[in-house]
Amino acid sequence: MRIFMMILCCIPFLSIGQRDTINQYGPKGHKQGYWIVTGKYKPDKGYCDTCRIEEGFFIDSRKEGLWKKYYLNGGIRLEGTYVNNRPNGPYKKFYQSGCVMEIGDFSTQSRSSFERFKDDCNLIKSSFGSKDILSSKFEEPKDKEISNLAKKDTIKYFHSDSTLAYKAFFLNDVFTAYRYYRCGDLRSIIEYDSLGNVTSTQEVEASKGCFKLNGEKSDKERLWGGNGNLKNGKSFNPEGYNKIYNKEDELWLDGNFSEGYLWEGKHYQYDSDGILEKIEVWKNGSYHSDAAL
Repeated sequence: MRIFMMILCCIPFLSIGQRDTINQYGPKGHKQGYWIVTGKYKPDKGYCDTCRIEEGFFIDSRKEGLWKKYYLNGGIRLEGTYVNNRPNGPYKKFYQSGCVMEIGDFSTQSRSSFERFKDDCNLIKSSFGSKDILSSKFEEPKDKEISNLAKKDTIKYFHSDSTLAYKAFFLNDVFTAYRYYRCGDLRSIIEYDSLGNVTSTQEVEASKGCFKLNGEKSDKERLWGGNGNLKNGKSFNPEGYNKIYNKEDELWLDGNFSEGYLWEGKHYQYDSDGILEKIEVWKNGSYHSDAAL
């Protein structure tokens, strides 16, 4: 009985101690240690004040180690490893149903490998005979992959919502690719030589309804850099070089600007978990091509 009473007496103190060690700031105002980020800290996310958005360790306001992210209903959305605020290491993504969506590994800000599952928990298997690949990160085929294709082969890549993103095959002995927006509109037609090098690209402007419906941007839409963040106390230079970060402290625009718009440089795009999905190359103030990740 005496031992039982001692345990009961200790429980409140343990709880208080735990509360004192989470969501702490260091002397310089940086987040330190274990944090449980709730709707109170990010009201724009639509979570209630006490509902968990994510939790894990911070070192000087940068994510380190295992982090967990949650849906509005409280279900787990992501478990992933971070190094210096960037995904780096094994991860799992989940559907709201609780089924695993994706298992893989992050390497140098992109997915080095992954398996993707349907929302009924069944694995989606790639069919390499027809080169059909379901990818939550659109990625054009490598030169070597194209040069090794047989004339009967077709490559297909899909957006994360399973809509067709890229289809390529031999057309009149020329390897030809068609890229698509999520709405289904044709985005570009690309031709390759026998070594997999691009020989011609024809851009196609999608309908306005396509962008309005899917939230995608026109290739011709200019990128204004004045609403981003710069580091080391630097000010935005509308007529010169800038390296600009978004509100999540991720590199967003990098290059030379004219009249405040990106003129020559790169545009970095991330998913909601901070994973680099795409790097656009911009020339003469407009989208030119995609860079390798």
